[in-house]
Amino acid sequence: MGGRAPGVQEPGGHRRRDEDHAAGAAREASWKQRFLAEARLLATLRHPNIVEVIDYDTLADGTPFLVMALLTARPFASDADEWR
Repeated sequence: MGGRAPGVQEPGGHRRRDEDHAAGAAREASWKQRFLAEARLLATLRHPNIVEVIDYDTLADGTPFLVMALLTARPFASDADEWR
């Protein structure tokens, strides 16, 4: 069986698998950039109703992460019971 040359569109207008991979990699890079941009912004906010962002970065494998302050409070359900 012969293969198609790179860049040739498959019948029916479907993209080739290598093009799908490139598009997927671009989407992944895009969401990681947006995640880190949001983390940067959130780290600057100080408000009693916003959980503080303590740190954010990217792991060695490229996975972005966010560290937020631990809140200690009563469960929401206990307040909801009082409102009934």
